[in-house]
Amino acid sequence: MDINHGEHAQPLHTDDAFYRSPRPRPPLGAATMWAVDPFTRDNGATVLLPGSHPWGDDRRPAATTPV
Repeated sequence: MDINHGEHAQPLHTDDAFYRSPRPRPPLGAATMWAVDPFTRDNGATVLLPGSHPWGDDRRPAATTPV
């Protein structure tokens, strides 16, 4: 992932949407991110939604705050 100056933020999304099993579901994979630069709002930090892992496919956040 390489976010450049002036790019727009991605919409909120799950990184496991390619699994065809409905949410909530048991964990099916793992991912690792290695930040070589600080994660900041200005450079496109990843937005985390703690507690969203058991949400169903129909649940969407009302607002976001980077954590």
